[in-house]
Amino acid sequence: AIDYIVEFSAEHAVAQGALREQWNAIERRHARRALLAGSADGRTWRAALQLVSRDGAIGEADLIEFRSAVETVAASVGATVSAPEMRVAVEAARALDAFCAESDIQVVVHVTGGPFPGTKIRAAAEASGRALEAAGRFAMRNDERQLLYTLGAKDGAPFSAATMREAAPPALSLALDVTRAPDTRRSFESMARLAHQLASLLGGSIADDNGNALDDHALAAIAQQLDSVRARLEAHGLTPGSPTALRLFS
Repeated sequence: AIDYIVEFSAEHAVAQGALREQWNAIERRHARRALLAGSADGRTWRAALQLVSRDGAIGEADLIEFRSAVETVAASVGATVSAPEMRVAVEAARALDAFCAESDIQVVVHVTGGPFPGTKIRAAAEASGRALEAAGRFAMRNDERQLLYTLGAKDGAPFSAATMREAAPPALSLALDVTRAPDTRRSFESMARLAHQLASLLGGSIADDNGNALDDHALAAIAQQLDSVRARLEAHGLTPGSPTALRLFS
């Protein structure tokens, strides 16, 4: 669904070591958007190049270069090659990229009215399992360690364990990356609950990017909109938080 796949096969098994050096060069050239997988008997191989990412759709020149490089690898091990028509793949990539651009949504709510003491922020976040990570934001993850949403200072200043006691951000932001977060509705509802808890504890208020207050009715409306976005993604075979979605929206 999201890759251009070149297949090559040989009469006899091909050891991965015979391909690895050449494949490593292809992988580096295409920023690790390239994947290689072989059959159990080592006779059939599939080389794939991801067509779309958050950087945009693959260009025809890059696709030609990839196919040529794979054909060179195949020839070096005496394999024959089968590949889809490139122009069709490029057109499909552009259509997929346009769909992804429409669906790539981040939901952000703010807790305003600070400055807020860092010790209280940390206590509230950690009390329900949000951990301060290296990027300087508290993160909520599921049992599989998938990121659900984050909490940080609205101005982007990173938090750190060493400075939380002195931290006093004027506002906080909670952010959910819709395409990458599994259980979209539950993830958003968890984020909204944390926003309420922080607003109550810190004496702040919940607002959107424009500074408009977000009450329970407004938050429920956002949740319904997210249901529609998720349904649209699933109709394209892109369940939020799935391995395919994580590759595509990266």
